[in-house]
Amino acid sequence: MSNNVPSEILSNSALFTLFGKIFSLVCDLKDQNGVLLNKVEILQSQNEFLSNKVENLENSIEALKKGLTAAPTQLSFLKAAELAQSSEARKSAVIIKNVEASSDNSNDSFIVKSLTSECLITGENSIFRLKTTGNGPPLLKIQFQQKEDALTLLSKFEQMKWKVKELQNASARPDLSKPELSKFRESWRKAIALNDNAGK
Repeated sequence: MSNNVPSEILSNSALFTLFGKIFSLVCDLKDQNGVLLNKVEILQSQNEFLSNKVENLENSIEALKKGLTAAPTQLSFLKAAELAQSSEARKSAVIIKNVEASSDNSNDSFIVKSLTSECLITGENSIFRLKTTGNGPPLLKIQFQQKEDALTLLSKFEQMKWKVKELQNASARPDLSKPELSKFRESWRKAIALNDNAGK
């Protein structure tokens, strides 16, 4: 009896093996395709969600712009709102309180130019007016490009404000978020109380 296996049997065995590998490969590809399709569906869903968010945001901005006239004061409110979103921008800004405003704020540029000149600040800046809930004039906001300029103005303000007549009754502070502003005011009250006690 020969030990040689018929070539036909070998061929069939090889074909079965080949078919098995092909079937396994097709199954793997099918599974991978299912995973990819699922990811595509998720991405499409996220894209639709983001598109809706962007559309809503654009509609809100457009509605806000339509509600404003071309007056410089009103346009400055919009710009100030945009800058308020950035904490880095706030670090480069100064808020000045109790600065009387003209009807079109045309005098603000002169006031800020005089103040920065006295403080030896040469960097560029932008000027805005911010509405307040109180009865006083709108806050005067100076947005510098460099936070070092803002720090310089804050450190020299009390000394230099007497050289600008419009600032005689004004006070300056950093541009703070609401939580930061609450802490700032509380620290200021404590400092005044300590100073009063020390003077007794």
